[in-house]
Amino acid sequence: MRRGLSLASRLVSCVSCLTSCVLRLNKTFPRFQASYLYCGWIGWLCLLQSVLYLSMNDENLVSRFIGGDDNAFNTLVHRWHRPVYNFVLRFMSSPDDAQEVTQKTFIKVYQKLNTLEQPSRFPAWLYRIAHNQCLDEMRRHSRSIFTSLDDNSSTDGRALIDIYQSNAGDPEKKLTDKERDHLLHYALSMLPADQRSVVIMKELQGLKFTEIADALNIPVNTAKTKMYSGLRALNRIFFELNLDKEVTDYGH
Repeated sequence: MRRGLSLASRLVSCVSCLTSCVLRLNKTFPRFQASYLYCGWIGWLCLLQSVLYLSMNDENLVSRFIGGDDNAFNTLVHRWHRPVYNFVLRFMSSPDDAQEVTQKTFIKVYQKLNTLEQPSRFPAWLYRIAHNQCLDEMRRHSRSIFTSLDDNSSTDGRALIDIYQSNAGDPEKKLTDKERDHLLHYALSMLPADQRSVVIMKELQGLKFTEIADALNIPVNTAKTKMYSGLRALNRIFFELNLDKEVTDYGH
């Protein structure tokens, strides 16, 4: 697999050279630009280059970016924007804050990526930056991190719980996916930040304990301890709020 992806990286370089040759040919023969041959070559070369970038793993993309290839970074952003945004949203609970923190995360990644000594550790390194940006945002606000998932709604978590409990037992009044996520985020916001991070990374983001430990710069056993403590606390919160399995399925 690594050999194939390395080949893809080399092919990207070849395609880039071919594209440069076509562009130089256009400068030498201006009429060439208007030809169908020119348009066809450029179109196919750009498409091939995009496919090759997407086929590369993170390690190769990081190496290419460090070598000066900004297209490799664009591919990393395309690949990781949604996972990072989901993590930040689950941690912060506010879409506006999540958008801002995600943007700050990738700006920091762009600025610091050339300092990453082991490109194979990029995912954990990325989550570490996202986590630190979340903590910075919390300190900057100096307020509760929980806000409504719907900016146009005045319904807070406690009010939504009251609505949910009043409809309990009525099969025709099931929660929407958005309401279920809202309640889950509300419960997560009650956890200490360190436990919340581990629970989100493991249960909702699907990271391994080794990756979580690397991302948070803690021993693996500490990550496991925080995970189990966080789950116990979260289940206790669910019990106290009288939330059933419809909500407590951790978003799966």
